[in-house]
Amino acid sequence: WLIEVNHSPSFTADSDLDLRVKSKLLSDVIGSLRPDPSARKRFLGRERGKTQSRLYAHTASSTPEFASYSTRGGDSFAGGASGSSEELDRRNGDGGGGGGGGGGA
Repeated sequence: WLIEVNHSPSFTADSDLDLRVKSKLLSDVIGSLRPDPSARKRFLGRERGKTQSRLYAHTASSTPEFASYSTRGGDSFAGGASGSSEELDRRNGDGGGGGGGGGGA
């Protein structure tokens, strides 16, 4: 017996002989491994389950970081803050009622 191990074998067929030899080699290798189609299906099912558990594991158990920035009192990220200036002062802890403020842009 002679076994040659090649790190990067070429499977291109440059001639008819090349095609016949390489096709027979691959057929023999796959045949000697005797792959079981049901084992492949079981493996793929387990992998799919692992992938889904990784993807969805945090969905039910924790909230995303941005969820802490809720839209209290009608604020929206897309449209900016809503409500009166007194309401915004109250939310910010400024006590409200301070008319207008200092100039700004």
